[in-house]
Order: sequence, then C-alpha cells, then structure tokens
Amino acid sequence: MSKKQIKENRTILFYDGDCGLCSRAVLFVVKNERFPKIYFSSIQSEFAKQFLKEFQINTEILSTLYVYENGKIYQKSTGALKLVPHLKKRLFILKICWIFPRFIRDLVYDFIAKNRKHFLKDKCDLVVIDRSRFLDGEA
Repeated sequence: MSKKQIKENRTILFYDGDCGLCSRAVLFVVKNERFPKIYFSSIQSEFAKQFLKEFQINTEILSTLYVYENGKIYQKSTGALKLVPHLKKRLFILKICWIFPRFIRDLVYDFIAKNRKHFLKDKCDLVVIDRSRFLDGEA
C-alpha cells in the first residue's frame, strides 16, 4: 500500500506497542468496530516514525495515542474520542465525553498514560487481528 493510498480516506490508530493497556485498547477497538476500517501501527515501528515525522511528532514519547483521520492527527483524549463514531452504536454513549473541556479530558488521559504500565503489565496478544490492518507488520 503506497503512502498516498494510506493517507486517502484512512483512519489509523498509533499506539505504544510495548504497553499492555494500549494493546488491549487496540483489541477493544477491533472487537467493537462497526466496520473493519481502522488501521493500526505501533509508534515504535518504522512506518509510524516516518509517518508521524511529517506531523512533527516526537515518536520517542510513547505515552500518547495518536489517531490520523481526514489528513489530521489527533492526540490523547481527542484522538480516542475520534474513534467513537467507528464503534458499535451501543458505545455511542462515549460521545458524552466531548462535553468536558479538552484540558480536563487530557488530565484524565495523562494520569492513565502515566500509570498505564502499572495497570496492565503484559502485552495482549494481537494475533487475532487481521494482519493487513497493521501498517507496520507488527503487533
């Protein structure tokens, strides 16, 4: 898949590939998508490093989730909330989180991100996910 094809009409979730909580979040998204349209890439991959470099994102910082959609990068709580429309209708209740100002949402996000490796220490096995949805060939 060419870089141009990837950028056109794609939603990509960039996550910390060494984090148990992050890998479980990827699995949650896959299990709860309405349609399998979201692509995934660990931030540590060469694909992510090159892709995110165009947006001047430091890929050495692994505590931030990024979502690429419609030519833009969203991060932290805003990135997570950008995934809600892709999820099954019963999860649309999560849209209520938009009512909170970003600085409050990001305070909660930062607390979870700071402690994420304490919540779930082991990575979740992502082999159940269609490999073609991983743009870096990793899981």
